[in-house]
Amino acid sequence: MLAESFIKFYGDAIDAAVNELKQYSTEDNIWKVPPGINNSAGNLALHLAGNLNYFFGTLLGQTGYVRDRDK
Repeated sequence: MLAESFIKFYGDAIDAAVNELKQYSTEDNIWKVPPGINNSAGNLALHLAGNLNYFFGTLLGQTGYVRDRDK
């Protein structure tokens, strides 16, 4: 039961993030930083992807994934 809840929670959150990114009219707009905002949506998506790869891959799946924050 806990595993199913975990999968649904993260699945729903990832789907919501993907849907938000699809709302941008062009890929260039994903990387723009509007006034009053510190990071672009694209930058936040990259951070989210790295976090998920690290958490699910390295910690849970033991894939050996190593984050390279300099890229």
